[in-house]
This record gives sequence, structure tokens and C-alpha cells, in this order.
Amino acid sequence: MKLPKIDLVEPLYVPDGVTISFIKDGEKFILLTSALLQPKIEIGEKVTVSNSLWKFQRGNLLVEIEGDKEKSVRCEREECSKAWSVHYVLVDNQDIPILEFKNRFIFNGEEYSLFKRRLNISYLARGDEATVFVGGKIYTHEGVKAVGFTKAGLSIVSDGFTRLYQWDETFREIQVEGFILRYGKNEVLYTDLQNRIVSNGKVIGICGGQFDIISRGQGWILGSCNGIARYYFQGAWRDLETSIDTLRSDGSENFIGLVSQRKVLIYDQDLSLRYRFRESILGIGLRKAVIYTGSKLFKVDLVEGYSPGVVRSEDGVTITYPKGYDVKRSDRLISVERIFDKNSIVEKFEYFGGDKEEEVTIESEFISLPLKIQLSGPPIRIMFYGKIYVATGNGRVKLGEGNSILSGKVVLSRKSKVKLKLIISIGSKTRSLEIDSNQVDVFLPFELGSYNSDIIPVDFDLRVEDRNISKTQFIVPIIKVERPKTMRKIRANKGHVILHIDRYENGMFVWDNVKVAPTYTQPIRIHDLYSGELTHNELDNGTSFSVKENSIIEVKIKDPVGYPKVEIEGNYLCITPNVKFDSLIQIFYATHVYTGFRTKVLFPIDPVYNIIIFKIYIGNAVIEKSFTIDSLKLSLVTAVKSAMALSRITESVGLP
Repeated sequence: MKLPKIDLVEPLYVPDGVTISFIKDGEKFILLTSALLQPKIEIGEKVTVSNSLWKFQRGNLLVEIEGDKEKSVRCEREECSKAWSVHYVLVDNQDIPILEFKNRFIFNGEEYSLFKRRLNISYLARGDEATVFVGGKIYTHEGVKAVGFTKAGLSIVSDGFTRLYQWDETFREIQVEGFILRYGKNEVLYTDLQNRIVSNGKVIGICGGQFDIISRGQGWILGSCNGIARYYFQGAWRDLETSIDTLRSDGSENFIGLVSQRKVLIYDQDLSLRYRFRESILGIGLRKAVIYTGSKLFKVDLVEGYSPGVVRSEDGVTITYPKGYDVKRSDRLISVERIFDKNSIVEKFEYFGGDKEEEVTIESEFISLPLKIQLSGPPIRIMFYGKIYVATGNGRVKLGEGNSILSGKVVLSRKSKVKLKLIISIGSKTRSLEIDSNQVDVFLPFELGSYNSDIIPVDFDLRVEDRNISKTQFIVPIIKVERPKTMRKIRANKGHVILHIDRYENGMFVWDNVKVAPTYTQPIRIHDLYSGELTHNELDNGTSFSVKENSIIEVKIKDPVGYPKVEIEGNYLCITPNVKFDSLIQIFYATHVYTGFRTKVLFPIDPVYNIIIFKIYIGNAVIEKSFTIDSLKLSLVTAVKSAMALSRITESVGLP
């Protein structure tokens, strides 16, 4: 199988849901659709599009698209809401709805039994009447015997003649009764009302259903009878393909293109299969063809076909193919060079696989050509020779991060034509290297966790263009490196601190013992004020601050410690601190002390001691305050309460 030469590739927008077909005008192709309005699209040496306005039907909506703007219009008439479906036709630049109910269609208040649309022509029918919509105009016919579409247009069959409405929005009258298939200077080809196929008055066949012509050449006819492609030659009919879509199929005197069941078959006039395309829409001329894939339009030369050239080498393959195509291949074939010739591309690939055969595909959006290529190049093998050195204790690598160094040499079985990337992994830690030769020295730091062995697995992953081409694991010996005995002292002034470092080191690692000494004094002074007015910068909690000597921040606190709440709970003195700040406090009473944050504190009552001392610690300041309590009175109150409780208990002793 060959590949057709691609002359032209252009993106082409056609809205989804719009039916498409090609008609020919001399050497040009014209794209027609079922839209009410569409740009004029012609394909010659290039694609020309007259404007960007589309108006078409989507469901019961009328959609208008121009550029990147889209709007939808719904029929708001009351009768539209009752209709099963709404169809639109264009008459004198007006969008007029046709309402569909069960087995009937309403247009301008008139009832019809049938409505059909094909590309840019629509018609309504009832009895022997037909109303045709084409080119924004309306034509009415009476005494109609039959109406039907073919690739030639719409045929209105009347007594003694047929009016043919053509896709270019013109019409002509032909003196036969039947559905016109082809009309030329010296030929009239049609099917009559008895389903007979007639050529210049001679019956050449019969189709018990819908017949349409796809192409005609010297002495042969290709048509479709109920979706079956039939080829007529020397008085006999031959079936070719089934499920043919005649609107998307096409042909000429030299080539036939059949679109059926997700495939497109291109035959020459001798019915030899020339090409197999993906599902698309065709327009075929004497030599050129246009192909629409749904997003792009291709113009190809069907005569000038190419057979891709394949030249194998020790480490890969060179493929020559036409411009406009790409090569799809496995990850083991990597492109290393691309040379553009006048009509072709020469692409060289390096092979990183190990199989004896690879399949590549030369493809575009409309065709793919698989090729099986015999290859003998062995895969690249990785070898590693080396060790991993691990510092004991708190040792770290001198350059980089980690406590170990993988040191050695990676050797590849052959040199590549492209740059390779080597990914080296130990556990979850990875490092990468660029390789442009068949060997590279490795000296990479790693963070190695706890280990109880003298060996460790190391993974080597060789990649190109993020594709894995070779992967190997080696068991690498671990060499423990002890801290040297010699040491040197280092003093480093960091501004706010001075580091005193005892350093041990060798060529790979360094061990540091560090002591830190601050170089600054506390830049905050805190003062306790028990009375008097606060200065400026006063805060809500009775605190003020000011800056002195450009760096010292002086904070003044008014009454940071208030008189505590003192209560009796059993034989205990209950003290609740009254302090303004959640800072560390100490409470002293008798021989007892509490240290912590403010909370209710219980001390045993001792009548000898009547002083409670508070100390609070804020920053570098210690604020102390003493409070006097009547410990004797509190002790007597406690004693009286105890005696009364004892009396209540003894009063009932001995009573029954």
C-alpha cells in the first residue's frame, strides 16, 4: 500500500451536526452543508472562505455563529411549544419555522404530509403538490408525480418532464420522467418511476429501492442501490461494498472513493484498491482529492503515490516518507535527525530495543500505513563499577547534601547519537546525570538512612526524551568512613552569634561540633511602676513603651501585680493571683513555694506567717511584690469552724 502525496493541509471549521458533502466546479471543489447560511468554501490551489457566518439548526434551536460569537434562538410562538419538532427554512432572508406534528407538517398555516432536507435544498409535499426551498427562494409545483434527492440535486417529476434543482441553486428542466442521476451534453442518466436505471433511453439495470450514482467513467458506472455499491461494466452489475454513504463518497473517471462503516476505500478505474483511508468526507477529481476529517482539510494527489523507503543500519533505521505525514513508533525508536527534501522527509532513528522486529506507522489524520522493520541493534546495557562511602556519626558531605557519596564509573555498552539521562536511585532519593558518551564518572552525594548491612541496592534508569530505554539494579558495597583524629578550630562571627567549631574533615566528608555564643545584649528593659502617670505610647493594659538610645526599647508596666484573692478551704489557704500577664510567677508563703503560671494555689495555713510574696518574670525583668494577711484571724476562723463541726458530730453520739 502506498501513501498519496499531500499538496495542502489546512484547519477548517464546520459546526458539529451539520451534514457535509463536496461538489465539483471544474478543477475546484466546493464544500456544501445542510446549514441555512454558510460561508462560501472553495478548495483550489488553496482554501478560500468568503466569511465566517453560519446559521444552522441544532435540535429545535436556530444557531448563529460568526467568528467566536454564538447565539441561539428558540421559536417563541405558542404553536411552536406544541409541536413535536421545529424545522427552519430560509425565504427572502427570513427564518421561517415548519412545525412537525404526528404525520403532518405546518408551514404558513398550510398542512403538508412530508418534509425533507438534503444539504442546501428542502421541500414540502402533499398529494401532487411540492414546495421547494433553495437559495432563499420558494418554488411551488402542482401535478407532481414524484420527488426525490440524488447526488445531482432534487428531482421534481411531472408529466413529460423533470425539473432538477441543483446544488449551485440553479435549476433546469429535462424531458424525461424520473430522478436525474447525471445530466450532460450527450447523456441523461436517471431512474424512472418503475425503479429502472436508464441511460440515454436504454434500460441498463433495475434497483428495487433508492438508487444513486457515485461516479461514471468510460463504459462503466458506479452507483449505490439501497446502500450497496454496484459497479456496472459491459452489461453486468457487480457488488463492491455495503453500507455506502453516497453523500460522503465520490468518484471521477479515474478514481472511486467509497465511504462505509468507518473506512474509506479508494479504487482506480480498474477496481484495484489503491488506498485505505480513515472515515472522512471525500471529493474526488481526475487526479486530486479533497478529504475532510472533521478538523482539517487535506488536498492530495492520488496519482503520485509514495512507498516509504526503509534503510536499516547497525544502531537503527532511516525512513523516507512524504511531507504532511508523521511517524508513529515505539519508545525504543528515537528520532535523531530529520532532513526535509522537496517533497519528502528523511528521518533517522536510533534503536534502543532488543527485539528483532519493530512496527512503525506512517500516518496523518486520514490514513495510516503500518510497516514492519527487521532490526538487529542490541539494547544499551549499563554497567557500574564503584562503592558508596558513608560518614559515621554526624559526618556530612563537603559538597552537596547528605551523609554518603556514590563514587565510581558508569559504562554503557555503546555510545548513543542523542543525549541520554541517567537516573540513579537509592531508596526514595534520586540523582540525575546527562550522558553524551559511553562512560561517565559518578561522584554523587546521597542521604542514607539507618542501615545494618555492608551492601545496598542502587537502581540505574537510562532515559531519552523521558522514555525508559534500559533499567538495571546493582548491589553496591558500603564503605564506612570514620571521623579523622586531627581537628582544627574555627571561629565564625555571624553578627548576632559567634560559632566556635571543632572541625574534622577528609577529602569527602566533614564532622563539626558547634558551640554558639550570643554577641548581643537584651535590647529590652522592663520597669515596674506602682503609681504615677504613664508616658506616651500607652496601651490598654496599663503598659507604655518608648525607644531610647536608638535601640533600647523601654517598657513600663503599671501595677502588674494586684492584691490576690485569699480564701479558706478547710485547713488550707486558697490564693488566686491577680496579675496582668500570662508569664511565669512564683508564690511564697511560709515554707512553701509555687512556681508556674497563674492558677488557684492551696497552701497549709500557718498562723506564724502573715506575708505572701509574688514574683513575676517578664523578659529579663523580675518584679516582686509582697502582701500582708491576718494569718492569726484566719487560723482562729478555721479552728472555730472545726470545733463546730466536731460538736455537731458528738451531739448525736450514744443516741438511739
